[in-house]
Formats: sequence, structure tokens, C-alpha cells
Amino acid sequence: MLLAGLLLLGGCGSVGGTEPGRSTSPSGPATAAVEQPTAGEGWRLLGEGLTGEPYRTGVATTDDQLDALWRTAGLDDDPAEVDWEREIAVWFGAVYGSGCPVRLDGVVVADDLLHAELTLPGEPDACPDDANPHAFVVAVARDVLPDGPFHIQLEARDPYPGEPEERTLVDVGLTAPGSTATVEQLRPDPALAGPAEPLVADGDDLPGDRAVRYVYRADPACDTPVLGPLDGSLWRPADGEAPWDVADGTELTLYPLGGEGAPEMVASSPQTDWLLVRLDEGHGCP
Repeated sequence: MLLAGLLLLGGCGSVGGTEPGRSTSPSGPATAAVEQPTAGEGWRLLGEGLTGEPYRTGVATTDDQLDALWRTAGLDDDPAEVDWEREIAVWFGAVYGSGCPVRLDGVVVADDLLHAELTLPGEPDACPDDANPHAFVVAVARDVLPDGPFHIQLEARDPYPGEPEERTLVDVGLTAPGSTATVEQLRPDPALAGPAEPLVADGDDLPGDRAVRYVYRADPACDTPVLGPLDGSLWRPADGEAPWDVADGTELTLYPLGGEGAPEMVASSPQTDWLLVRLDEGHGCP
């Protein structure tokens, strides 16, 4: 099963320049219309859009931090105003499959965890396996925050392997009116990073028991994208996979499937996963 298939998550008004009940991307068409709440118990929506990166969270406690958070989330225009005496700002970098928009229904606080309540309307089991970003930036009332320190995630479950930036650690309490945290006190959880993955290059073998990093180099002689040779073979996207949109020089994470000599592997970029298959020995471009 593709990693993105494992990762897909299971928010009414105009926010951040979008039409009511609709989200748009500067590089693509609008998703199916969904009614997005603009406020709920202890939170209000500051802005949202099909921007930023998926599986991310972030926090702001000052205007400067909010400016940086807004840019990281990829939102246009100026940030909405936050009442720092009574609120902090939180970014949820949610994920959705093409044609299957995600909605933010609320913000949940349980013990030392704050997370989003995210919903995939319609038929989520029929959604494709690609992982696209949907940024939600919200103001959260200080009187609903955990005492601190606390942490922020997309959901109650732990972040998926390879996504340590989904969990943001807040090393101080922020319930006091106007209290702030430094950038150093707002950080990803280092315990989720895991050991560094080795970097392989063309001509190398692939380990059968762990992921590796690989820098993709486009071959202008091939109409179909190929990787390698790796593990003695060239590799191409399997039939029916999403269009290959990896730019030359992009670092991918490769996950061999099935141990040494496996006929398939997954190539993962920050946005999408592809299933790759071996070309027959000695074959060049497909």
C-alpha cells in the first residue's frame, strides 16, 4: 500500500479571499465546494487555502511570528488581526486527496494536546492516494489552552513516520494574557525525526530494510521518467500512477517494498508518493 494511502486524514463564509464555502489554489482549480465554519467554541478561522505543506503545524504569539507563520502556510494578503491578550494563532497544515476536500470542524484540547477536528466530507474511501496541502490558520482562545508545556498535532493520533514537523512542541504555558513564546520554544518534536536516512546515487544498491534518500536527475533522452540505475535496474512509475511532476534535482525518499531485490518501491516527495517498478535487466527508457 502506498504511503500516501496510509497518510490521508480522516472547515460557512468567506475567509482569506476565497468564495463562500469554497477553497482555491493559485496553481489549480477549486476543489468541490465544502461549507467551512468560520468559528467555534474557543477558536475562529483567520485564513485558509490550498497552500503550504501537508502534515505540518505551527504557532504564533506575536505579530512577527504570525507574519512568518502566514508566509509558511502560503496564504495571500496580510494576516488577519489577533487579540494577543486573549488569543494565540495556530496553523494546521492539513492534507486531502484530489477532489476530496478537507474541512476544519473545530479545535480539540485534551490534557497536554491541542489538535484539529478534521473531516473529509463525502466518500473518503474513494479518495485518491495523493497528498495535497490545505492550510488552516486559526486564533485559539487562551482560556482553552492546556496549562503548558503542551503540543499541537493535526489529530489525536501520533504523527505518521517521516512527518516530525506535524507535532509542534510549545515549551511554555500560554494561558496568561499576552504571554509569548520565543521561536526556540516553538519547535518540532526531535523524538519523531528518527535516524538520518542514507543518501544513495545512481549505481548503488538498495538496502532491503530501510528508506534511503535519492536526488532525482531527469534523463532528457527518455520520454517517460526513470530513476537509477539503482539496485542494478532502472525504475519507472507503475501503470496508473499520478503524473510525474518531480523537478530535476529534487530529493526523494525511496522505500523498497519486499526486501532485497524487490520488484517495487515507493518514491516519496513532500507532496506525493509514486509506486515504481523495475525495468527488465538491460532495458533503457521505457
